[in-house]
Amino acid sequence: MRRKELRILLVVCLGTFFHIQSVGSISISLSAIQKEFGATLAAVQWIGLMGAIMLSSLSLCFGRAGDLVGRRTIFKMGLALYTAGAGLAAVAGSFPQLLAFRFIMALGVAMAAPLAGAIIASIHGPESRGQALGWLAASIALGRTTGPTIGGLILHLWGWRAVFLANCIFGIATCLTLFMVLKGREERREVSFDFLGVVSLVIGFPSFLIALSLGPRLGWDASEIALWLGLAAGGMASFVWRELHAKAPLMNLSYLKSIPLVRSMLALVLATLAFYPVSIFGPLYMLNVIRASPLLSGFVMATLPLCTT
Repeated sequence: MRRKELRILLVVCLGTFFHIQSVGSISISLSAIQKEFGATLAAVQWIGLMGAIMLSSLSLCFGRAGDLVGRRTIFKMGLALYTAGAGLAAVAGSFPQLLAFRFIMALGVAMAAPLAGAIIASIHGPESRGQALGWLAASIALGRTTGPTIGGLILHLWGWRAVFLANCIFGIATCLTLFMVLKGREERREVSFDFLGVVSLVIGFPSFLIALSLGPRLGWDASEIALWLGLAAGGMASFVWRELHAKAPLMNLSYLKSIPLVRSMLALVLATLAFYPVSIFGPLYMLNVIRASPLLSGFVMATLPLCTT
């Protein structure tokens, strides 16, 4: 592996570790955020869910944008946006402000996360690509494992605002490193952009999650729930129809004919269904119900990615 390839690999892994570990550190902070702003459980869970929603809804969009604008450019913009959002979240004066700044952070994750593997794969040949992607996977696993512990320690010593501030400081250092290493001209491709597919996906998937969030509180027969479920059904149906007919779809649905791929995707979905609810509600239970310390909660939550990685 050449020195230039090694530098790019290390800095992309650093950026990936940065935004992955922050997911766990922020989840540990949800109880303190809820107490300070007096937010409901249904509201505070969106601080944790925002990243997953944006990543699921926009990763395909920014993956294609990387082909048009440049993968390194989008990756750097995403981490810079995430860092700015973390700094703003640290000084948020109200819960709506915090939620808005968390939206900015989640948008940054959606920009950066899909392109890390593409950047690494593009600079490594077949003989070293597997090893390089293995290092990227290791940085993701390390970020998931250390995030709750780091967040618990910071929360125990300085409070939840310091968790966001630490993410901002570490993000500034990471961004400076990225801008020094990932520079120069990069390959761009003239490909069409499926705007209708993006709009359909952005409408459909978040609407479904909003319905699931509001259903237990409003009742599943409420008119608001019917509206959100209708938007979800319409958006997802429109997305599938568009991807089947677009010349350059965001997601080539013909790949789903591969049984091994479908099995892998199903396994990933099931692992995610197990991981995210526990990662969000686990810290809330330990801190609010059994009154565990933030540091102990962080250590306990670190075992979750160890079991699911």
